[in-house]
Amino acid sequence: MLKDLMEKELAKSEKEIESFGKEFENLVESCRYTITQKYKKLACEISKNILNQDPELLINSTKHASKDTTELFNRLSACIQNCQRDSNNFEYQFNFFKNRLISVYNIVLYKIPKINLNNNLSNFEEEQSRKSLRDMLQSMTGVVFENSVPLSEDNTQSSLSKLESMVNSLRLSKILKSNEQKSDFAYKILIKNNYEQLTPLWGKIAEDSEDISAEEFHEHCDKQGSILILVKTKNGCVFGGVSPLGFDSINNYFGSEYAFLFSYATPTGREPIICKIKPEKASFAVKNNEAKYSPGFGQSNKSDLFISFKNLSKSYSHIGSVYEFPKEFVKDEEGYNTPETFFTGLTTNWRIENIEVFSIGE
Repeated sequence: MLKDLMEKELAKSEKEIESFGKEFENLVESCRYTITQKYKKLACEISKNILNQDPELLINSTKHASKDTTELFNRLSACIQNCQRDSNNFEYQFNFFKNRLISVYNIVLYKIPKINLNNNLSNFEEEQSRKSLRDMLQSMTGVVFENSVPLSEDNTQSSLSKLESMVNSLRLSKILKSNEQKSDFAYKILIKNNYEQLTPLWGKIAEDSEDISAEEFHEHCDKQGSILILVKTKNGCVFGGVSPLGFDSINNYFGSEYAFLFSYATPTGREPIICKIKPEKASFAVKNNEAKYSPGFGQSNKSDLFISFKNLSKSYSHIGSVYEFPKEFVKDEEGYNTPETFFTGLTTNWRIENIEVFSIGE
């Protein structure tokens, strides 16, 4: 019975993955159809203008066609990247819970028969065996067992029913929402300067920069949930960013309307400023990269904030593309009032003192 329940849960999860894959294929096919229809329409317009032999109309139509198709391809690209991101996140969560289910299944399969079939155990030995199983089940499922309650088959069935309910209630949207809500929590920590509430994942002092690498960052910080990066420079600037979905060693974007960048301190005494993401650019919140490359905040090649772990002096910012540039707040702050100088006062050759990465939890 317990084995059947475990196999049922695994089968259900596998069906969800299969269903998600079909939805993704349908979405791509729909986008492909849209592009085909758009091309047909544009081709007809250009053909008519050629037949009319009006050079000015032809030039205008060609420009219009180029702009239209570029926008369409950008939308398609963002759509596919978002689907890929969701698919990767879903697969990660699926594998995580699949492993938990398998672990529980193994505990139940190998431990319960020994307890139930060995009738010669003394009461003390039997209770110790049941307690051992109870502890293992509790650690795997998160279900709390009262020591005074015998771990009978009915009790075990009840705990597995709770596990089933937990797995059923776990959906990608809830995972994302939970992580994104931690952004407000991170903001409050920054304002209160209370970093004890954050869990350190990784940190490096720039003097040891030969030890800093993108690979090391990914090794410690990938798949860790909501993450806050804090950077300090030798001239007294403190700044960074929050990724509600963390980072991963894959070449794609993590989209989130709750991601933000921040300037916490400058030598000019500026108050902390939060730079929220532009709603229409939320799908480009975080640019992931393969393990040997550094991730960034914003779109590739023109990041709003990019920390180059290979060479810290090549870090840069161009805030305003994906994240809001608070122009009105800094217009009178000489040296720190452009998208390139907002964080450090320098366009390049940043003198980074140290970097800290924290896991955000409530």
